[in-house]
Amino acid sequence: MSQKNYDLNSEKYHRNKPIKEFDLNQTMYSLVTNECKDDMDLYATGFMGNNMTYRDLIISSDTLAQAFYNAGVREGDTVSIFTINMPIVQQCMLSLSKIGATMAWIDLRSKAKDVIK
Repeated sequence: MSQKNYDLNSEKYHRNKPIKEFDLNQTMYSLVTNECKDDMDLYATGFMGNNMTYRDLIISSDTLAQAFYNAGVREGDTVSIFTINMPIVQQCMLSLSKIGATMAWIDLRSKAKDVIK
């Protein structure tokens, strides 16, 4: 397998090819892992200068999925995540999706009137 050379110093946070079709019955985890398999060294996300490649995102999501599972989260559960919009949101979404659980995310900067809606 040949190694692709990506410029990890660029601020590119998108894949080379857009997603055209996908199975609506797959999880978000399987969608991301299947669609980025040829782009693992591209940036998937970044926050305050800390960039994460798709490879790092998937590895960290797998680790977090195991932690959620060890804490008792199972398929069909809903887990509330209270944080600002940063990479842990994507990691939680993917890790819970891998288990078959759902994430209910609330941005800590939200105003009460927005959360009540």
